[in-house]
Amino acid sequence: MSDIEYQKINEYIKEYLKYNKYNSTLECLEAEERMFKVTSKTKSAIKIPDKSGTEEIPKMYQVFDGEAGSSQREKSHQTDVRSLQNKLSGILQSARQIFSITINCIQHLDQLKDGNIVDNLNDTVDNYKIQLGKYHKILLLDLKQNEN
Repeated sequence: MSDIEYQKINEYIKEYLKYNKYNSTLECLEAEERMFKVTSKTKSAIKIPDKSGTEEIPKMYQVFDGEAGSSQREKSHQTDVRSLQNKLSGILQSARQIFSITINCIQHLDQLKDGNIVDNLNDTVDNYKIQLGKYHKILLLDLKQNEN
């Protein structure tokens, strides 16, 4: 835990004392903090536990350390969500491209039906096949990654 987190714990303790009207205890705590700041050469009145194992860490710090672990889990979940959102946007983009290709293909078929001859029809069909194949591969790769 960082120095800021230890300061938060001290603030929580002070809020608890104020809420329950332990005014004398709160005054003693604040006086103790002021005295510690004056006598020690640091600006902080917070003692950061030594995790070497020589002293027992207070249970309250251990509880807050547990919350830090859950925030790590939350960060991991957020990373996973961002990854899934990126994959989703890729899939949606591929779907839009496929939809666009389909619309163009239908327009060409309408022109053929109406008797309008489309120049280089074979090239156009080959181009559509290549584009559809490319986006189909993107979707298949994403499906394979999701299965793993």
